[in-house]
Amino acid sequence: MSTHELLEFRRISAYVYRCNKKWSQSIELSKGDRMWKDCIDTANESADSEIIEKLLRFFCETSEKECFCAALYTCYAHISPDVALELGWINGYHNFVMPFLIQTFKHTHDRLKKLEDKTTPKEEENAEDEIAGSYGGLNGFNNGMLMLGNGGQPMVEVPQQQMNGGLDMSGFGVSNGISPQGMPGMGM
Repeated sequence: MSTHELLEFRRISAYVYRCNKKWSQSIELSKGDRMWKDCIDTANESADSEIIEKLLRFFCETSEKECFCAALYTCYAHISPDVALELGWINGYHNFVMPFLIQTFKHTHDRLKKLEDKTTPKEEENAEDEIAGSYGGLNGFNNGMLMLGNGGQPMVEVPQQQMNGGLDMSGFGVSNGISPQGMPGMGM
């Protein structure tokens, strides 16, 4: 049927090739009959970037600018932007490749924006407030003071100033310059 004298029978043959996933045979048969829409639809259904690129190059060789643009539009998801840009630039199809490039930039921008929104940390103030709020609900924290006990007895608060009027920064609560080991002059 692929060599039948009637066009419609050849189209049926191309359609049968297409249904049997014989993409190249279907496209070649449609090319012979100048059935560009069938070629483009078959290439898109194949989802094979090599077949689509071959078809785009064919459209450039035969100066089918409108078909080139239609193939870019129809097979958008399967075409590498560098291939489209190269073919458009070499053949002077700047106006025909531009809608594809605009759509590609838009799609890339939207994807990057989603990724940025997903990975951008929240504002530091909000994060600090959330962390502080989570500690406030823990048992043992009450008004900012740690309440530890030994056998249920509350601890006595250690005075924050030494007897000589300075702050105790050592963490030992030692006064008068005597260290906890009893060695004079080792205090902080």
